[in-house]
Amino acid sequence: MKSIRTRRRLAFAAASTLGLGAVLTGHVTPATAAPKRADLSVTVSAVQPGVPTQGSWRDFTIDLRNVGTATADGVAVSISRPAGTVWGGWGESTSPPGWDCAVGDADWICRRGPLAAGAVADELPLWLSLPAGEAGSTAVVGAVATTTSAEPVLDNNSDEVALPYVEPDLAVALTPDRAGAAVGEQVTYQVGAVNNGPDAEYMKVNIYVPTGMTPVDVFYWQDWDCNLGRDLQLNQDVWSCYTGLMPAGASASELALTMRVDQAVPGDVLTAIARIEGRNGLDMVTENNSAAAPVTVVEAPAVG
Repeated sequence: MKSIRTRRRLAFAAASTLGLGAVLTGHVTPATAAPKRADLSVTVSAVQPGVPTQGSWRDFTIDLRNVGTATADGVAVSISRPAGTVWGGWGESTSPPGWDCAVGDADWICRRGPLAAGAVADELPLWLSLPAGEAGSTAVVGAVATTTSAEPVLDNNSDEVALPYVEPDLAVALTPDRAGAAVGEQVTYQVGAVNNGPDAEYMKVNIYVPTGMTPVDVFYWQDWDCNLGRDLQLNQDVWSCYTGLMPAGASASELALTMRVDQAVPGDVLTAIARIEGRNGLDMVTENNSAAAPVTVVEAPAVG
């Protein structure tokens, strides 16, 4: 017969074993899952890298996405810009697709419907006329995105882009293929046009045919368009050549003109002139806006 003490030890061991089994076979209570939250991320970018000091129209793009885990309701983007900036609109529409924009004297705000988790909003393009500024300063365009939904992460809700003000500077060079030519011989001139300033929307080069020479032909690539006319004030033939957008730092494609020496005598110096200008003639650096190419008339080579 077992003692009372022995029976108590056995009962305690059995109870301990049952308790351990309950721990091993029971269900563990899971940790509380993190709540889902919206998280808007906005990026502002500029198409052109700079703006002329006299001011100009410039393109911007605002990209918005929800990188959170919940839908963002009541989404709005507030747009900041320099004082004096003019809103360009979107053609015949008051707002771009997917957005409802209101532009006032103080606030520029664009709103849209709910943005699902992981979704990207329709691109928000801006066409703005920026005011004039001093060279070396910047024009800053920014955006702040907000939502009526809970959003604990706010450090990616704003962005901005700063465009430096740059002095417009178009430069031209004119190079003849020879230093001397006899009467009846032809001279071909290469025209070099460079944009040392911000993006130029338009560029024109006039090449003046010197008295004593006759224009023969012009050769150019597709981005040029040339025509021959007459400057009545100077009483000279002139080639006028045009090209469209010239990005900052870019050089225009090949442009060459041929002229023939006609009415001149040996010793005469015939000087062709090239002049370059941008839209409205605005160029703050003028010393490189013209180039001269002198050619000396020489004796015709002896025959026989």
